[in-house]
Amino acid sequence: MIEIPAVVEIAETIKDVSPQATVMDFTYPMTPICEAAEKAAHIRIIGLCHGLRHIQRLASDILKISKSERLDVSAAGINHFTWTIDLSYGDESVYAFLEALFLEENEQIIVNHRYLIGRDLYRLFSVPPTLSDRYTSEFFHYLYGWINHSRYGPILKEISGYIDYENKTLKQEVFEKERRRIESLL
Repeated sequence: MIEIPAVVEIAETIKDVSPQATVMDFTYPMTPICEAAEKAAHIRIIGLCHGLRHIQRLASDILKISKSERLDVSAAGINHFTWTIDLSYGDESVYAFLEALFLEENEQIIVNHRYLIGRDLYRLFSVPPTLSDRYTSEFFHYLYGWINHSRYGPILKEISGYIDYENKTLKQEVFEKERRRIESLL
């Protein structure tokens, strides 16, 4: 989060020079950085995510393809909220083979890749999230009800740096710290 003051300063300069510009951010942690820049400088900002690697690694293990071989991902979405719309190996789409996410034999792969919630979202929407549970879970408030679930609860408690699932709120200490830091720049 130490990047926020620098990104906010850049965003303010961009607003002064070109107020209609849309900023493309590729800085991590992307979601709070984009939110801070938008709130502090009142700019349009889009966060770009490197998360294609999450689904590439998962699919490589499930499809038993070497990670050194090329597996191409097409995804759609914004910030850390992206969905895999195609997966190709060479010239062939292997997207349909992601049904293997449901097979009992792949349970340990799903657990190791932290994709249990992603698998359930895939079952629900028929489109897999591109990112692991750490990122995807931040966008689904109904997951609050899963905090006491024997399998999902520990994942949600461990991986979310911004959501307080016990109190069903954003972790205020994270945002208060960043708010103070941003205000000190203004």
